[in-house]
Amino acid sequence: MKKISMNNLPEGTSGKIVEIYNQKEFTRLADFGVISGSVIKCVKRNKGIGAYLIKGCVIALRNEDSEKITVETGVNYE
Repeated sequence: MKKISMNNLPEGTSGKIVEIYNQKEFTRLADFGVISGSVIKCVKRNKGIGAYLIKGCVIALRNEDSEKITVETGVNYE
């Protein structure tokens, strides 16, 4: 299992959120299920932004935000 920043998660790859830096800053994302232990999948990447599938909902996050979230990869989280 490998830990990487969520902004480095390749398209089509899933991971489990293991750490969120400065969680107070991300309280708005908790409503969408962006919490430790949740499985997230990168569905699209573009300049400075990524689209992620989490709990049946696709959300877009700027790279500067997603780099503060650590995910664990290397296991099939589909």
